[in-house]
Amino acid sequence: MVRELKRWSWLLLGQLLVGWGCGGHSVVRSGAGDLDADPSDAPSQGGTGARGQGGTGAGDDGTATGAGGDSMFAGGSGRIGTGGATMGTGGTAPGAGGTVSAAGGTVSAAGGTLSSAGEAGSAGEAGSAAGAPEEAECHQPSADINGYAPLFHYALDEPSGAVLVDSTGQVADGTVTGGARIESGCGRALSFGGNDAHAELVPVGSFSGGIALELWLRPALVQEGEVHVMGDGGGGLQSFQLVLIDGAPVFRLMISDWFDLLTSNRLVTPGVWQHLVVTYNGQMGRILLDDQVVAETDHIAPIPDSFNTIFVAGVTSVTPCCPVVNELVGDLDELALYRRDY
Repeated sequence: MVRELKRWSWLLLGQLLVGWGCGGHSVVRSGAGDLDADPSDAPSQGGTGARGQGGTGAGDDGTATGAGGDSMFAGGSGRIGTGGATMGTGGTAPGAGGTVSAAGGTVSAAGGTLSSAGEAGSAGEAGSAAGAPEEAECHQPSADINGYAPLFHYALDEPSGAVLVDSTGQVADGTVTGGARIESGCGRALSFGGNDAHAELVPVGSFSGGIALELWLRPALVQEGEVHVMGDGGGGLQSFQLVLIDGAPVFRLMISDWFDLLTSNRLVTPGVWQHLVVTYNGQMGRILLDDQVVAETDHIAPIPDSFNTIFVAGVTSVTPCCPVVNELVGDLDELALYRRDY
C-alpha cells in the first residue's frame, strides 16, 4: 500500500512538472503563448511562455530583436523566439547590424533592407574654387590694413588676354605670361603651373611709413624649397618679397641682402583658397593666414623703395639657367599692395 501511494505520488509530481513545461505560462513548443507570463519563468524549448524559442515578445516583457524569421531567436510565438514579428535576419526591422549610413546610401545589416552604398559625390568642375571666399570678402581690405593706402589692386577678373588691370587706376596695367584664367569665388583668378608662367606688375615707388600686401592663394601642393609669390627680384634695385619656403610664408626686405623679416609658423594648405596678409610699419610687423596671426616681429628696419618690376608666381633668374625660377604651382587672386603715410 505504501509502495502504491509512493508510485502515485511520483506520477502526480511528474504531471505537475509536465504541466509546468507545457502549458499556461510554460516555455515549450506548444500553444499560443501568454505574453503576460511571469518574467521569472525559466527558459525552455518553445511554446507559449517567457523566453522560449518562439514568440512575439521581446526580452522579458517587450519586443524581441533577433536573427531569424520576424523575431529574435528561433521559432514560435513566445517571448524572445526566432519566429516572432520583430527584428531578425529575415524580419522587417533592422537586425544584427541596424541601419548604417555609408557613403551616402543606407545599408541595413542582417535582417533588414539592403540598399546600395549610395552614389559617390560628383567631382567639382575643373577650375572651381575649393574653400573660395564669398564675393563680399573679395575686395574688402583686411582690418589689419587700416591706416594703409592702396597702391594697386589687381582683381584678375579679365576674361582672357595677357593684360591685368589695376582697379585703383593708380598704376599701369600688368601682364601675365603662361597663366590660365579660371573661375574663383571672387569672379576669376590666375592659375600657374610652371613652365615660366608668371605675371609682371609695375613698381610703385616709396612705401613711406609702412608696407602691406594681401592676396588669395590656393597652392596645388606644398612645394619644397623657395617659391616666389609676389615681390621684386632678378637683380637691380630690389625692395620686398613674399615667398613660400617649404610651404611656410616668409616676408623679406632687401637690406644689403635679403633679410627674412617674418616667417610663418604654419604652412599653407594645398587645394584650398587662403587669405594671406602682411603688414610692416618699420617697427612692428606680422603675417596673417586666414585671419590667424602666424608670424610677428618688432624688428626695426628700413623699407626700400620699389623701383623694379614686381613679379608674381615666379621671378626672373640672375643666372643663365632659365628665364624664370622659383615658380608657383597653384592659383592666385586679388593681388593688392599698400603703403602707410606718416
